[in-house]
Amino acid sequence: MSLSLIAYDSLIAASGLYSREFAGDMTANHEGWTHTISAVGGFDSASFTLKGDKDYLKDWFDDGIMRRVVLYSPEVIPVWEGYVNRMRFTSGTMQETKTIESFFSRVYNHYSPLNTSVSPPLELPPQTIVVTNLDAELLYGVKALVLSGGSRTDDTAFEWAYNILNRRSNIATGQSDNLQGTEAYSLEVECLGYFHTLKWIPYITTSTGTINSHQVIQEVLNYFNGINPGWISQNFGLMDFNFAFSRRGYDDFPTCWDVIESIIKTGGEGGERWVGGIYQDRTFIYKPAEEVNGIYSDEVQIYRNLEDTGQLIYDVATGTEVKPWDMTPDKVLDTIDVNVGGTRHLKYIEQVTFSEPYGLTLVGEDDERLNIWLARRGLPTI
Repeated sequence: MSLSLIAYDSLIAASGLYSREFAGDMTANHEGWTHTISAVGGFDSASFTLKGDKDYLKDWFDDGIMRRVVLYSPEVIPVWEGYVNRMRFTSGTMQETKTIESFFSRVYNHYSPLNTSVSPPLELPPQTIVVTNLDAELLYGVKALVLSGGSRTDDTAFEWAYNILNRRSNIATGQSDNLQGTEAYSLEVECLGYFHTLKWIPYITTSTGTINSHQVIQEVLNYFNGINPGWISQNFGLMDFNFAFSRRGYDDFPTCWDVIESIIKTGGEGGERWVGGIYQDRTFIYKPAEEVNGIYSDEVQIYRNLEDTGQLIYDVATGTEVKPWDMTPDKVLDTIDVNVGGTRHLKYIEQVTFSEPYGLTLVGEDDERLNIWLARRGLPTI
């Protein structure tokens, strides 16, 4: 058995969390799969190249943006899931590109209305208008742009938002010529994990005060699902309780991910680090991080021996090999050097990058408590 790579319809087309609208099995006609998983964020990014004839690749290029892409282990367990964010189609010397990045289907314009019936014009309290392209939302979901409109009349504020939306509510195709190109046909596909869609929506709420941190995250996820229904699981069974307090209200239009990421980086009430992200079936996991120099524990989950020519990694609990595609972050790796008296070096795994067939890169940190201290004081983390 081997890894399998499957594409499904976009979530907006599938209209459901557990739908499995099959769009294509790419196992035999892809190459160069690479994915990254991060302790803060979860399934993060992926890329691969799709092979095939011109008609097959052109069809993918025409309809592939926002398709759901899942890499399955030989045991048919999802090891990475995300959506198509960008594509580049090569046909001889010509290249065409598409991306969802510059697309928006909704504009929020926050401005101060001007009463021009008096002289000089009177600036009124700020307000927000929302301009929507329903056709674009039905194709790709709600992806919003927030404008700071300054002081202007209501008509001018609407016209400005409308004109920007009119220019940005289509997926543009870029074209270029690579005169050195020799490849007949190929399609390079770049994907992002679904936590990136939380950056699409500003978090707007009238809630005030503070509640436990995990409850604020649940409120934000529910708010997001109210706008893009079914994109993120509302099964919160894999979220631990964090009894540190976080504020509920914001007045500066942060994105849903801005709010969640800030809460994650602030950590727990006892100073411990927390991690969170979106994983299998788009389920949000939120928990205390494993720790190298533990405030509460000193657990080792995986280990390797520097003398091992294959540099295999093993699970401490079972003693079995951890396959490269099954590796996830938020683990403590014990590297044993028998040539130096069995010296052990512990490393917290912050990020994992897997490349077919067996490539694995582990990015680690020795201790993250400084970043928690900085985040609690509203200072930039390092």
